[in-house]
Amino acid sequence: MDEYNKKQLIIEKQKEVNEVKLNEERIKRKMEIENRKRKLQFTIDKNHQMKNEYVSEILMKINQINDRIVKKQSEQEKDLMFKNEFNNIKRKNKIKVLTRLSKIQEYQNEINKSKIDEKMRKAEEFKDQKQYFFDQKKKMADNIAKQKSDVLLKFDKMMKNNGTISAEAIRNLFPDDIELYERIVGI
Repeated sequence: MDEYNKKQLIIEKQKEVNEVKLNEERIKRKMEIENRKRKLQFTIDKNHQMKNEYVSEILMKINQINDRIVKKQSEQEKDLMFKNEFNNIKRKNKIKVLTRLSKIQEYQNEINKSKIDEKMRKAEEFKDQKQYFFDQKKKMADNIAKQKSDVLLKFDKMMKNNGTISAEAIRNLFPDDIELYERIVGI
């Protein structure tokens, strides 16, 4: 039995050694698993960090693009506003100029109308004066013709009565016209 115990003891020792080896093996495996888990966690964390950095970078670029778009839109709106204001000012200036030109044209038309009215008035006045002078000339011509016929009648009457005409008879014929009297007597 001694041998049996020896063998048992060897087996026990062997078992203990095996168990220690198995424990060491378990611990080693556990450590490997822990290492793998740490590496995996590190890789996951690193991937998360890279992903977060990538997302952050993309978001930053998107924000920059949005800022540029907003700035561009703001500049376009500002340009459009300036353009509208400029066009409004130009339109107002055109309206002012056209109004001024219209008033000047109206004033010129009034002046021209006044000139035409003045010329028409003068023409009418001239026509009236011409008619007046014509009427006066006709009256004078009628008066002269009447006076002439009166003088001729008186002259004929004197000639029939006297046969000759004396200077005094001529004077009686033309009492107001001394010049005519002197011309006739001078003949």
